[in-house]
Amino acid sequence: MRHEALSIEAAIPCYIVRYADDAVVLCRSEEHAKILKEEIAGFLRTTLKLELSAEKTLVTHADKGFAEESLCARRPKMARWES
Repeated sequence: MRHEALSIEAAIPCYIVRYADDAVVLCRSEEHAKILKEEIAGFLRTTLKLELSAEKTLVTHADKGFAEESLCARRPKMARWES
């Protein structure tokens, strides 16, 4: 398996994780997620002539996690250190 990292200076910093025909975009806020969703949808529509599925394309918090056919993730609970 080959892994590539591409670092681009972006207006909205994010990570994009691809797996087969799925992708997950990780960013800092719901507002950023909604902006990125629209930008990605526009790119797919104009450049690749593809449409995002409204029912499958979700904006959700990492704490809630997500699961698709072959891709699932959830933010692990981190131990809190008492001082």
